[in-house]
Amino acid sequence: MQSRFKRFFLIALFFFAYSGAFGQNGRVISVKEAIEIALENNATLNATREALRASQHGTQKARSNLFPKADLEFGYSRLDPGTVRRGNVFVDVARTLVDTFNAGDPNDIRPGAYDNNFSTVFQVVQPIYNGGANWAAVNLAKSREAGTVHELEDTRQQTILEVKSRYFRTLQAQELLAVSKKSLELSEEHLSSSRKMFEVGMRSRTEVLRWEVQKASNEGALIEARNNLKIAFAALKQIMGLPQEEQFGLAPVAFEPDSLMNSLEDQIHQSVAKHPRLKTVNASVNAQHAGVRAAWSAFQPKVNFIYRLGWEQNNTLALDSFSFWSAGVSVSFPLFHSLGNWSNLQESKAKLNRLEHLQTESKRTLTFEVIRARLNVESAYKRIQIAKKAAEQAEENLRVLNNTFEVGLAANIDVVDAEVIHRRAQTDLINARYDFLIARAQLDRATGQISE
Repeated sequence: MQSRFKRFFLIALFFFAYSGAFGQNGRVISVKEAIEIALENNATLNATREALRASQHGTQKARSNLFPKADLEFGYSRLDPGTVRRGNVFVDVARTLVDTFNAGDPNDIRPGAYDNNFSTVFQVVQPIYNGGANWAAVNLAKSREAGTVHELEDTRQQTILEVKSRYFRTLQAQELLAVSKKSLELSEEHLSSSRKMFEVGMRSRTEVLRWEVQKASNEGALIEARNNLKIAFAALKQIMGLPQEEQFGLAPVAFEPDSLMNSLEDQIHQSVAKHPRLKTVNASVNAQHAGVRAAWSAFQPKVNFIYRLGWEQNNTLALDSFSFWSAGVSVSFPLFHSLGNWSNLQESKAKLNRLEHLQTESKRTLTFEVIRARLNVESAYKRIQIAKKAAEQAEENLRVLNNTFEVGLAANIDVVDAEVIHRRAQTDLINARYDFLIARAQLDRATGQISE
């Protein structure tokens, strides 16, 4: 009873694995290879990698604000002759007086103005205290970087799920195409047999027409199955980041359905503890805590150490004039900024409250996704057991009716019904098997543990 049923599936498996599964160049890709290609080519994943690089540089930038800043400033200006003349009107007199009374070096009396004026200043500023703004900025950048790391992992896992789902759907479409081809072949055989029996008076014209209608129906189903396979392949190529014109086949996957071992509570706990999506939200909450701390710093004094080394402004770019330096501490107290700092603080607190609500909702959403995925797995597992029995029964029923039909002892309407029931049973079994595989992948994704 089961031998013919198993033989059919072996033939179907051989068909889609070695005939229809091969592309024009004979290349066959396993599900693991498809995932590897997608992880390398997927545009969304690559965009997230670039976002991670940007956040890493953002962290480096925030840390750099803790260290001194050094600047070298150059300036140039040109004065009109009248201003230069008026600026130097007492220079010669002052030098004469200094020289006459031996009061110092006459060269210390510098011109008050030049036609061309060049200035050079070197300045170092070291932040001492700014209300914790710099450290808050570092914590903010680190939290954003951590969030991007988790976002990258979440995108990677979602890509794996998409590849697996589309890979399985493509294999499913191939098997359903094989079923459609087999059904068309059987209807053609019965139509041929009915025509021969009609010629010798053993069948009526109505019975021949019934098989012609069934054959046309199966031809339509075959066209639909072929189109579904093309769509499934196109969707798989899209998530893999491959051009649609590229040809390849798919390797069959091992199918060993098993019941779930871990409890629902364990899987929910695992999801809340390890899912990268929730970790991304947690990182956003931490980042906003740092944002609130940065907003508070606007109410604190700012203390900086400043060192300046400069050269007297003169008419040459060379550093050949008198030099001077200064060192000191600057302190500024925020007094009134038109309530801008207070509004910024309230805005940061509101954003933090919003993210905390989203954090709570994310936990609830993950819990729901685990429950839904687990129920889908259990449902698909039960449907496999039911579909197996139904397929075996339909196979035996069709075998018996085919034998009696060939000797003219069965009505063709019974055989047609048996054919339809047989095809539906095979389709249900195929659908249940791949629904189970996809549901298992979705459950792994919901718990944050999906892998290649």
